[in-house]
Amino acid sequence: MDNYFSTSRSFRGSYLRKIIFYMSIVMLSILLITGLVPQLNIFIFGDYIYNINLFARLILLINLLILLLLSSRIDATDIGLKRALIIFIAYAFLTFFVNSVKHDLAYSLQGSLMYFYLFLLYILTFIQRFDLDKNLEKTFVYIAIPLAGLAIAQHFTANSILPLESANGQFKVLSWLFWDDGRYQVRGYSLFTNAVDFGIFIIFCLGIVIQKIDFRFSNYKNILSIIIFSILLISAYSTLTRNVYIGAIITVLSSIAYLKFKKRKVLLILPLLSLALGLLISLSGDIIQKSSINLSNSASLDIRQEIWSDIWQKISNGEVLVILFGDGRYQAEAGNNIASFLIDNSFLQFITYQGILGLILFAYLYFYILKNTLRRPKNALWCGFYGFLVAWPAMAVFNILVPQLAILTLLTFFIDKFSITGGVKNDRDT
Repeated sequence: MDNYFSTSRSFRGSYLRKIIFYMSIVMLSILLITGLVPQLNIFIFGDYIYNINLFARLILLINLLILLLLSSRIDATDIGLKRALIIFIAYAFLTFFVNSVKHDLAYSLQGSLMYFYLFLLYILTFIQRFDLDKNLEKTFVYIAIPLAGLAIAQHFTANSILPLESANGQFKVLSWLFWDDGRYQVRGYSLFTNAVDFGIFIIFCLGIVIQKIDFRFSNYKNILSIIIFSILLISAYSTLTRNVYIGAIITVLSSIAYLKFKKRKVLLILPLLSLALGLLISLSGDIIQKSSINLSNSASLDIRQEIWSDIWQKISNGEVLVILFGDGRYQAEAGNNIASFLIDNSFLQFITYQGILGLILFAYLYFYILKNTLRRPKNALWCGFYGFLVAWPAMAVFNILVPQLAILTLLTFFIDKFSITGGVKNDRDT
């Protein structure tokens, strides 16, 4: 009888964990595909009525807390990653309280939400692994194909297809037009609020598909994978966004390296090369040949350089405490409603918001996520995530990409059937 009740409780616990798991995947997907809920709102209600982003974050937090309570044991593996998360999140809380004194509370609260997903990742590290029956990386590809098709249609038909703004002004697609040689073109943004967010999702999926290609055309599965890969590439092109092009190239090359190289040390170096490439491009405004085609025109890069130079000068002329701990300013749509601030550089954002110390702590956390990724089994999911991790430093030079990194990190670690604390390590490096 005792065994019966024990088995029954175990079954109910397992069933509840799976429900919470899939609910969390849905919430993360809503936060990842940034235009999905607003477009559904406009379609159903004629306006953007129900903003569920904050609700989705709350559900994620509750779900992970429940999973933590349901866990029969707390896995003690990967102490380094846990330590990195604890230090980073403790500093994030400290920053929030300090900034609440210097700035409006609403402004400081919105700024802290940029790092909210990292809090969730911290909780996730303490949850034992899930025993799911299958890998879910194919789900990313299944979702990516129609999203890519929509973006391609938007660009090549010169029609946005979807509403670009809600009547109440709570939702707006940003930078959907691209000026090219005397005429406007429509960027492919799919169901996202901008082409960059869409491009990040696509390059992540490119890395997943790469793992499934071995270029033997006699195999129909390989032919299908090549077709899907081509569709994703075309959709990346349709964004007309150079940062997406940079990310796509780096992701493809680094994903191939991930599959070919056995030595982990080589793979650990690639993000540094990616960052170096991003910095090199950021300094190449005078080298890029100006022409009538905006994709080879350095005007937007020149503007960014002026902004970065101005911000860095203000930081360097400030007090030592401001340089070390930041002044609480950040770039985000919600934040700009309170205090206009433009930067378009994730690293400078960390310095302005949390100081050089905050940037160092983030780099510490990034390194441990990268290191943990390379200990996962070499399947398609981790191939795509590694490719994105390598591309992120170069892309982060030109855009604010902290939330996207955190969401994809959560999704990847969450849906892998080995989870972040279970899993089978690769063989020792040779």
